[in-house]
Amino acid sequence: MAIDFVQSEMADRAVPVTRRTPEWAADRVHRSRYPDYLFSFSSCPGAGEDIEMSFIEINGAQIYYELFGQEQPGRSPILLIHGSTITGQADWSLVAPLLARRWRVIVPDCRGHGRSSNPNLTYSFREMASDMAALIRLLGYQRAHVIGHSNGGNVALVTLLEYRR
Repeated sequence: MAIDFVQSEMADRAVPVTRRTPEWAADRVHRSRYPDYLFSFSSCPGAGEDIEMSFIEINGAQIYYELFGQEQPGRSPILLIHGSTITGQADWSLVAPLLARRWRVIVPDCRGHGRSSNPNLTYSFREMASDMAALIRLLGYQRAHVIGHSNGGNVALVTLLEYRR
């Protein structure tokens, strides 16, 4: 196991990242070429601090979400929407703690992904956008900066078009 330091524009200093090569690949893959990265935040500054995890019922589904950082008076939170077939934690675990240094960050699992339920077994962007807009409002915010990765970007676009205000 080795510790690398990753410099981020959002970070005030380099962030340590634990790098591991899986046991099955240790003798087949030279550690300096094409290693499999597994990230551990246990040694990162701010890891495990100011994280809230909960469920909220929205449009008939139980939506799981995590909140990072503290309330920032006068600042809208950042909503990070994950891509298809993965979770908020899988997509944003490296980014959310860094953004949380300056903003309140909301990282949900979209309906039918991760820990969120999907009783209707539907996956429309419009339905997920409705969930995200409701989540923002139910958490007490009027607005949010919405960022999406992959299909989460599609959900973010529909959220913008359908729920501008």
